[in-house]
Amino acid sequence: MLSTSKRLLAGTLLSLASAVAAEVSPVAPPFRFDDLSGQALSLGTLRGRVVVLSYWATWCAPCKAELAMLDRLYRTRHADGLQVIAVTNERAVSAARLRSWTSNLAFPIVLAKPAQDRGYGPIGGILPTIYVIDRAGLIRVRRSGTMPEAELVRLLAGLLAEAAPADR
Repeated sequence: MLSTSKRLLAGTLLSLASAVAAEVSPVAPPFRFDDLSGQALSLGTLRGRVVVLSYWATWCAPCKAELAMLDRLYRTRHADGLQVIAVTNERAVSAARLRSWTSNLAFPIVLAKPAQDRGYGPIGGILPTIYVIDRAGLIRVRRSGTMPEAELVRLLAGLLAEAAPADR
């Protein structure tokens, strides 16, 4: 069995060498999470917004860098309809500890519950993994490994420029 550091190195190398990126447009499966303060977040209540789900772990250096980048984007584009949700499944880390590590982030941090986020999660077990869901509730990007900031900025600019669905 690989140690945490060897898993991190292997995952980082794999994600750098062959990040899985696929632009797709299936209907996003529903999800429901409770953030660290107990507030519920669901895809249904976020319809009309561009949603970024970022799967991460406290031990993952590329994840932390991506969270910082997502925080910058969220702070500048939230008013335009961007919602970022950082998802971790680290059961060994207390909510209080997660809160202290992520207190500088402006977006919600949630604990993954497999029964509530089916259809999502780390792709191939690689972190970070990111999902981008458009205003109409379609998955536009699924990607394991880090996503370059310039690429994400371009993608989000286009999605945020799209009109929200009329049936909102």
